[in-house]
Amino acid sequence: MSQTAPEPTTDGRTASATTSTARSAPDGSASGSAAVSRWRRIAVIVIVASFSITALVGIISLLVGSLGDVQWRILGTTSLVGTFSVLALCHLAIVAGAYRWIAAAGLLVSALALLIGLGMIWAPDDWMFRSTFGWQSFGITAVLAVSAAHANLLLILGRRRRPLVRIGLWVTIGLIALLAALLVLEIATEWGISSDGFTRLIGTVAILDVLGTVVVPVLAIFLRDDADEAAAPEAADSTEGAVVPVSSVTAARLDALRAGRGVSRERLIEELVAAADDARRSIS
Repeated sequence: MSQTAPEPTTDGRTASATTSTARSAPDGSASGSAAVSRWRRIAVIVIVASFSITALVGIISLLVGSLGDVQWRILGTTSLVGTFSVLALCHLAIVAGAYRWIAAAGLLVSALALLIGLGMIWAPDDWMFRSTFGWQSFGITAVLAVSAAHANLLLILGRRRRPLVRIGLWVTIGLIALLAALLVLEIATEWGISSDGFTRLIGTVAILDVLGTVVVPVLAIFLRDDADEAAAPEAADSTEGAVVPVSSVTAARLDALRAGRGVSRERLIEELVAAADDARRSIS
């Protein structure tokens, strides 16, 4: 670890005695975050553009022709693409974080569900997409896609260190997984295990799931992380870095931004460096 030489201040003291220090992430980490951010921006543009084109085609088909079989299929395609575009945006919310593998899994299962759904809309009646297996496949992948999107939105709070927030977060994630498993079991068995008790169980888990989804973000708003708690996970993950002296005013501004975003100072600096790098690339 290297540190810049302290500079004298106006009253003769050194900067190391009067300034706060911030640990900068290695250059590779900053460039990696910039690359992920750039690809995420491209993905968002592609998703929005594809949905807009599909919506335009749906509007034209409604205004120009009568509501025949083709028009209904176009409307179904528009609805399907729109729904899974929203799910994809939910997955992309954490694609640059520590839980990127969950985002990748969510994107994969969402794409699979979209392909199966499009096959069900456009394939001939005698194809397997229109069979019971096709409906079951679409139902299972759709449940997994929605559940992953739900979990990914909550995992935006995954860096919070307050015990109450973390416990509530992971209990809610567990409820999401349990509800998905119950629904998948119902679909896979063609509702063969449906009973009054099983339906009540699904309803209870769903209510608790909604409760956690509402309560956990509210707790995260009122229970902010302390500076030391937020910096702890980042410090544990850091193996190399440089200590850069900054003025007390800059340190206070960093702390204010960090508190507002609920991240550590190191993570905030990494995001700011990545944003500056993106801005420089766009200008050049």
